[in-house]
Amino acid sequence: MIKHVVMLAFIVVAGCKAEKPADSSSKAPAKAVEKGPFEKRLTADCPAYHGKAKVELADIDGGYTVTITTDDESAVRSIREDAAYVAAATAAGAGASALQLGGATGDRTRNCPVILDGTTIAVEEKPGGAMLTVHAKDAAAVDQLRKTAREKAELLAAFRDAMKK
Repeated sequence: MIKHVVMLAFIVVAGCKAEKPADSSSKAPAKAVEKGPFEKRLTADCPAYHGKAKVELADIDGGYTVTITTDDESAVRSIREDAAYVAAATAAGAGASALQLGGATGDRTRNCPVILDGTTIAVEEKPGGAMLTVHAKDAAAVDQLRKTAREKAELLAAFRDAMKK
């Protein structure tokens, strides 16, 4: 069991990237994030990875929301940039491949509660982070989408707990 926790912790650490500087508007009122054209990044992270972010999921008609916030001012910009990136990826039809890089630790979708395949994503800035609204393209997939998102959020939380020890 400990071997598995250590291995999972390694995957999280290897999948992290350096934090970007703080965004001076992190405490500004909520606003929609504009999507630019999609271009796959050489490195790309799940928006929930930064700044020991708090991740909250809530069911909505046709999908769920994931609110990602942190008290780490240096991570807010990264959360918002990666949120806009995953929204652009889904709009362009790239899906999960946008977070799948080369190598053994290159799959950033393993513990990301933001599901990119078969969804549309809208992003709204919130104080300390962002809220992503994830809708299933297929209404029959909503329950499984929510279940998968919760499992991945729990896995991310378990990784973070393991890293504290």
